[in-house]
Amino acid sequence: MIRTYDDKDEATFDLEGLGKYFRECLDIQEQEKQLAIAEAEAYFQGYNNAIRAIASIMGASNYRVKEEKPCI
Repeated sequence: MIRTYDDKDEATFDLEGLGKYFRECLDIQEQEKQLAIAEAEAYFQGYNNAIRAIASIMGASNYRVKEEKPCI
């Protein structure tokens, strides 16, 4: 038999507290996912803007971009 520090015979459980803890963990994970998605979208938008700026500079310099046809 396991002896408890307060010599109780039965274990008690705080199911409401445990449920609240699990909900908080899930909320934190959801917030981290949303933050990661927002950072990825911001990175993509910055990359897209940079590519468009380069294309604009090349267009102003009389460079033309030739589209490649996919090899099938």
